Amino acid sequence: QAFIDAAAIPDPNFPAIAATHTGPMLEQRRETLRALQLDHRVIRYPQNSAYRIDIEEIAVDGDIARLTVCVVDDGERVNADTGEVIASGTGTVRWTAAMQLIEGSWRLAERREEARWDGVAGCAVQ
Repeated sequence: QAFIDAAAIPDPNFPAIAATHTGPMLEQRRETLRALQLDHRVIRYPQNSAYRIDIEEIAVDGDIARLTVCVVDDGERVNADTGEVIASGTGTVRWTAAMQLIEGSWRLAERREEARWDGVAGCAVQ
């Protein structure tokens, strides 16, 4: 949610990004937000968005949690100056991710895309 909120502005220094991300994912998210800012673009979600994250597996070992997640994403890339939708569509992605427990909160440390489908498909079919 922190990235979604930051991308709607966009703001690479959005406080919730540092509070929920660490290491390579923190840098990747900030770079993405800087690129959006430089391009005068935002990411927004349509009314009645299909966006969701389904956690398929979690394995915790000390301060590291490894997850397999399925994400349906229908975020739109929008020109921040005109409101014109530049790119839209729905896709489904399966990720493996690592979370690290830092100062009492879990933060996304890394993420790898394992599979991708157009629309609501693949791992997200209910």
